[in-house]
Amino acid sequence: MSRRCARLFLLPEGLDVERVVQQLGKTIVVTRPGSGGRHCPACGERSHRVHSRYRRTISDLPAHGCAVSIEVTVRRFRCKHCVSSPNLCRVFR
Repeated sequence: MSRRCARLFLLPEGLDVERVVQQLGKTIVVTRPGSGGRHCPACGERSHRVHSRYRRTISDLPAHGCAVSIEVTVRRFRCKHCVSSPNLCRVFR
């Protein structure tokens, strides 16, 4: 169901909908990243080691009297291949 909701809200690939909250005149779509890692921009190796997480909120102007916000959990990864080299990026999104 979460992938179907993601298509309904036109969310980018890789985001899954956790829940949709209706409040007074406002809809909040709470999302989380799909499973899997990311490629390190420095060495190109895929990493699954999550360094940290934080939330971002994307809001738009109200449409038809209803405001919509999307809460996105963003992950930062640590590359185990670049740890030994101080010149390369070790933490990335």
